[in-house]
Amino acid sequence: MPRRQVRLLLVDDHRVVRLGLAALFKTVPHFDVVGEASTSSEALAEARRYLPHVALMDVRCMTLIMASTTTLLPASVRATLP
Repeated sequence: MPRRQVRLLLVDDHRVVRLGLAALFKTVPHFDVVGEASTSSEALAEARRYLPHVALMDVRCMTLIMASTTTLLPASVRATLP
């Protein structure tokens, strides 16, 4: 069975970090960087736009959007959260 592409969203306030990660993932089969963001509002907009499977976030950016990201999850998943 063919492997499915994993869609990645890169979130970091440092452009050089995002560029480095994007370059790295271009060399890895089955990974596709679908978006990049430098702020929490950009991250939420990009997540809604591209529906990534995985978001790689700088921990400082992550703390800013943790409350908002639950709105991106389907209701069935939100119901299981504490």
